[in-house]
Amino acid sequence: MNQEPIPPEPGEAAVLVTLQHELAATRSVLRLSLISSLAAYLGVASFMGHQVWQSNRELVSREVVLQQVRAEEVRMDGLIERLREFGAAHSDYQAILMRTGFQTATDAAPAALTEPPPTGSGPKTNAARP
Repeated sequence: MNQEPIPPEPGEAAVLVTLQHELAATRSVLRLSLISSLAAYLGVASFMGHQVWQSNRELVSREVVLQQVRAEEVRMDGLIERLREFGAAHSDYQAILMRTGFQTATDAAPAALTEPPPTGSGPKTNAARP
């Protein structure tokens, strides 16, 4: 049952040669497209890799700056707290704190309530009752 190839007729031989040339041309275009696609992919991949590398480098430097800012923030919060404590002890300084925004009027009210009233001039309390 071996079939032998059927020899082409004279008109078919020219069509066969034309198809073989077209096949060879299509293969070369396909190879060129594949190589071009590979080059484009490598270019995009290298660009993206460079961007990732550069972003990571910037992220590290920004983390250092962020740590410094956080340390300064802790120091500034401590300073503001000390200023508020000073304002609570010195009523004339509270106006300055309120004007600069470090202390609001509601912050000043509890500090004023914690100061003992002057002797003999305040309201009488029932604390002496048993």
